[in-house]
Amino acid sequence: DGLLKVKKSCKKCRFPLAKHDAADGPAYAAMFLVGIVVTIAALWVEATYHPPLWVHALLWTPSILLGSIALLIVSKSLFIAMQFYFRREDFS
Repeated sequence: DGLLKVKKSCKKCRFPLAKHDAADGPAYAAMFLVGIVVTIAALWVEATYHPPLWVHALLWTPSILLGSIALLIVSKSLFIAMQFYFRREDFS
């Protein structure tokens, strides 16, 4: 539901998903992966082109925001799917 909320139930099988939460795992995974990729890219751009600081701000701010949101969507659904797959006791 919405951009980052868990839907109440599966559209195909009507399995209830509302009470299941991935906690902070997806946020940690997204920050970790986006942080590594953006840091390496920023260092490479700095070493290769030596742009002014405003160019870095213009390049990396949208990259961090869009990359984090995209990875949060994927990783949140992945964490909930892993909870179901490994038969966490919350799933009844």
